[in-house]
Amino acid sequence: SASIEGDAATALRAVARCFDKGPLAGKSMKLVGHADARGGAGYNLALGQERASSVANFLEKSGLPAGRVSTMSKGAFEATGVDEEGWARDRKVEMFLAD
Repeated sequence: SASIEGDAATALRAVARCFDKGPLAGKSMKLVGHADARGGAGYNLALGQERASSVANFLEKSGLPAGRVSTMSKGAFEATGVDEEGWARDRKVEMFLAD
């Protein structure tokens, strides 16, 4: 899933404020989407991109100026999970300072 809710939404709103008016104002970020190892390579790359794009859209709707976020997907290329707990850790979006 690429949905954003609960604690994740609260944390992302704080990140948007930080990059808009806080200590990181004017900086850019790179979002990297990941998937667990279940599913084919193409599916997982698309899912990772969908996750990264979902976070980027949420950040923009939360006040981060458009154009300051880039996205990419690593799909399942760095996945290490072998059970539900590990697969859950593999399903993520990482944030990196781009400047």
